Amino acid sequence: MRAMARLPGLSVALLALLGGLLTAQADVAVEPRAALERHYLLTTTTSMRAMADLRPMYALPAGDAPVAIEGLPPLMRVGDTHTVTFRFAGDGASARLAGALLFESFPTRDAIYYSTGKILADRSRLSAALEVDILPSRAANEVAWRVTARRAGTAGILAVCASRVPDGPVASQLMAVKVIASTEEGEAVQPGVIAEPPPARLPLYVGERVTWTGFARSLAGRLPVFDFAVLSLDAGCLEGAFSNSAIALQAVSPGRALVIGALGDDRAWSPFATLVDVSARATTAEPRLRGFVNNFVTLKNRRIAILGDRLEQAARVSLLTEDGAFLSLPFQAWSSRLGMFELPPQLGRYKVWLTDEQGRQITDPQTVVCNSIQVTSLARVHSSAKSNAPTIGLFARGQGLGDTPTLIVNGIETQSSVKKSLRGRLNQRAYFRLPAEVLRESHVSVQVMNPDGYVSDTYLLDLRAGR
Repeated sequence: MRAMARLPGLSVALLALLGGLLTAQADVAVEPRAALERHYLLTTTTSMRAMADLRPMYALPAGDAPVAIEGLPPLMRVGDTHTVTFRFAGDGASARLAGALLFESFPTRDAIYYSTGKILADRSRLSAALEVDILPSRAANEVAWRVTARRAGTAGILAVCASRVPDGPVASQLMAVKVIASTEEGEAVQPGVIAEPPPARLPLYVGERVTWTGFARSLAGRLPVFDFAVLSLDAGCLEGAFSNSAIALQAVSPGRALVIGALGDDRAWSPFATLVDVSARATTAEPRLRGFVNNFVTLKNRRIAILGDRLEQAARVSLLTEDGAFLSLPFQAWSSRLGMFELPPQLGRYKVWLTDEQGRQITDPQTVVCNSIQVTSLARVHSSAKSNAPTIGLFARGQGLGDTPTLIVNGIETQSSVKKSLRGRLNQRAYFRLPAEVLRESHVSVQVMNPDGYVSDTYLLDLRAGR
């Protein structure tokens, strides 16, 4: 992804690059029953299905819980049907936007392949895990759905209620629904993923830029899922773009937006929601660590840029490793809002906070990840039909691939692969050709190794898909 010098607005750039735009006046291709009030924008990646049932509510009764979800179980079997009620309450004030949003992730590396210059989709893999019928509301502060499980998979459901007051509260409740086959044992369903979501709240100031990179690792060796959506509660408050596992945002005007997404793998992912709050200018007098320009790094590029407030008061950065070791490292503040430090040459996730000259903690901790190599997407490329020797190529994207990565198939390093690596600012691309002796097999295991000898997770590739 290029540096965010001047990114087009979310309402235009993300629509052009990554998917449809849901409005109340538009015909929604991904879900014709979606309802979204005018001026509120929902933009998603191409591999995410989203259905928005959001509407203004002019009279909310007072209540203790601003958002309540009734009738939605976390585990469903194919064929199950449930009536779900989303109920909203407040302090008597009306809501400018309230309702629910369903989203599912369809990893493009599994559902889409390339053949003779055309992009083809396996529609059987793009079928919805949950089917929603919008029911008549029994009360003015309720949204009712009939939810039917259609296929095994995972779906995320977000209920949100935004106060009509511009700077009022935004309440939300997020759930993940796992759909299993009717004969499958529910106890056997395990998440099987390690994921690091963004913070629940991301405060930005007008003109500020931030890039957040998702981290997800499948314990079963499947390709990770990185899917994002942005729901703009105030039109024009953010600009940005998605790129594989990264989302780049720039604050344009005061307002709020919700970044919604999925992290995990194609069978078990976890949803997340981050409230982006754009302020006109900094008002805090205390040091604060608000985020990172790059929270995912590799061993060859371990410099972390910090965004915050009053960073000149910080003297050092403290780190807590996954195994419980404590480290104290030098910290360089370039300005009151931007600083930098360098991670030690050790892989893993770190809890990071800033300390003053006396060693006292002055900011809340946040997480950064140092990994050796991570493959974020894998797409099959079919050779031309005119070719005498049928071949299957692979496009791998990720971080830490290096200039000359190597493909490992079924545990054996391939010597005859055609390799080409294109470096990007946040992601790299590499092209490989599968060995001819494995083309007749139904499944192969694939790994990518960088020149330093670090190997990615093992991924199972279905060679029958798209035939």
